[in-house]
Amino acid sequence: MTPTASITLRRAPLGEILTSLPAEPCRLLLHLAHRACPRTGRVWTTPLRAADDLGVPVTLVDRLLASLVSEGHLTVWTRGVGALRCYDLGAFFVRVPEVPENLPVGPDDP
Repeated sequence: MTPTASITLRRAPLGEILTSLPAEPCRLLLHLAHRACPRTGRVWTTPLRAADDLGVPVTLVDRLLASLVSEGHLTVWTRGVGALRCYDLGAFFVRVPEVPENLPVGPDDP
């Protein structure tokens, strides 16, 4: 989402994913992680957009997404067949914690 934002991935779950999945699903999962919101771990996309970004057929991306969802690596929310989908990344993605209200945020805060 934000080009300068950093994301953090959990080492153990990511290692399990990388050793248990074939190359194409891993590539798609990391593609989605790269485009996910650093705060929420969610990415809004369609299989067609992901296929265009990766340079692979949309049918392959659709099949891989369904596989990743069924295996529990992603959670998906959608309103229709051609609608924009929201993919929530699984336990390997570390969401940025909210800053408590009573802590200073900037250097000039008391």
